Amino acid sequence: TWKLGTPTLGTANNWVITGDLAGIRSSEWFTGGVALYARDWIELSNSQAFPVDLAGLRITDNPAEAASQHIIPPLSFIAANGFVKILADGTGGNHLGFSLSEQQDDISLYDTNGALLDTVRYFQQTTDQSQGRDAGGIGGLSQYELPTAGLANTTTDANALALLRGLRITEMMYNALGGGDFEYVELTNIGATALQLQNVKFVSGITFTF
Repeated sequence: TWKLGTPTLGTANNWVITGDLAGIRSSEWFTGGVALYARDWIELSNSQAFPVDLAGLRITDNPAEAASQHIIPPLSFIAANGFVKILADGTGGNHLGFSLSEQQDDISLYDTNGALLDTVRYFQQTTDQSQGRDAGGIGGLSQYELPTAGLANTTTDANALALLRGLRITEMMYNALGGGDFEYVELTNIGATALQLQNVKFVSGITFTF
């Protein structure tokens, strides 16, 4: 029987205390991506001071249809006061068996016995922005220009936001007469803030990390 533990190489295994599913909530979601993400996702949050085994947690966007519920597989954990992003692209397996609507949808969580843990209904989404619960996981909903999958909704990154707003591909030279040494991609900062490009990378067509 496998359980969650702390590393104990060469000594007896040490299991960690885990909480129950009562503190699990859907805290952020993303749909309608064009530039930032190719697939929808849902972020879950854990408000407890212990990690939680998510095995058996049921997630659905259609509470009236039991067959649409996705059941989290065994040995799936979320950290204490942590977050986890789950892809919602309809492929099943470790991904949710459904995708999210950009217009309106429901996200509902049920425990292993089918009892409702959490539900939220959202409406028209903004392209390439996420939506989520306000700080603390309760109250109203907020729109996030810079999605924070796997992090608290209060997380801010000034450079990442400036990159999102200002960095553009503005010119490309390919199949140059002089050969590959004369091919290039031009990037332009259209904003008023200097950009730190370290760790920025191309993810399609070109393999390069600044």
